[in-house]
Amino acid sequence: MFLKKLVSGLLQNYVQEDVLCLSVSQICVLVQHIVTEAQQTSSSTTGTQRLSLLLECCCSEISRISAVIEYLNDKIKANG
Repeated sequence: MFLKKLVSGLLQNYVQEDVLCLSVSQICVLVQHIVTEAQQTSSSTTGTQRLSLLLECCCSEISRISAVIEYLNDKIKANG
């Protein structure tokens, strides 16, 4: 459920200024932390806040969004 929200959130037309200037690999580490936190807590508020942070880091850049989707897809396949 969380991953569906994550992907749908990334695909929205959401434009923010890239203040942190994270690289694709840094964004993937952020995604890893968000997923780990979501698995350890049941708070939907925290998940929503983290999605906002992730959206701000991606800044609607296709390369970043694609990297996040690819990263999540690889993790899903690895975990079966």
